[in-house]
Amino acid sequence: MKKTLDILCSGFTRTFPGYEDAKPYGIDIAAHPEAPHILQADLALDPIPFEDNTFDLVTCYDGLEHLPQVLYLPSINGEAHRRDVMIELFNEVYRVLKPGGLFYSQTPIYPDKSIFQDPTHLSVWTDDSMNYFSGDYFGFHDHYNHTSRFEQMDKQVQNNHLYITLKARKDIAQDAPYQVHY
Repeated sequence: MKKTLDILCSGFTRTFPGYEDAKPYGIDIAAHPEAPHILQADLALDPIPFEDNTFDLVTCYDGLEHLPQVLYLPSINGEAHRRDVMIELFNEVYRVLKPGGLFYSQTPIYPDKSIFQDPTHLSVWTDDSMNYFSGDYFGFHDHYNHTSRFEQMDKQVQNNHLYITLKARKDIAQDAPYQVHY
């Protein structure tokens, strides 16, 4: 049976075309005791609480903009520790996807004014932001500990939203050259 994961799901999981019979799971920052298939985690700080290669599909509907790109946290010695939230999240999505699994994201993009007027939006995306996660975008992949390898399968912009599907390319070795796919 196929399994799907809806991250930053706001307490309910959505059905994705072609995965109607899949077993759904969700992750939300809030606890939902009435929905045991939805686990609580703060994805700005926590890893995705599932084993490697668990899901056929991971989705994120209007959620990425609610996470910061970067956090600076205190360390034991009192110095700041940098956490690249988005890079680590994409690494985590890749980790829990099965080989060839898909990541679908729907995200408002610049110049939509809601990006700036909603105080819970902590990051800004453009129609080209996902290029950084689907190829070695001018050295980005190796320089920032980006361990995922995605290929863009579909990309659409409608009503100031980016709709994108990325495929987990686990057939590409970590030390192999990573080609740009956008």
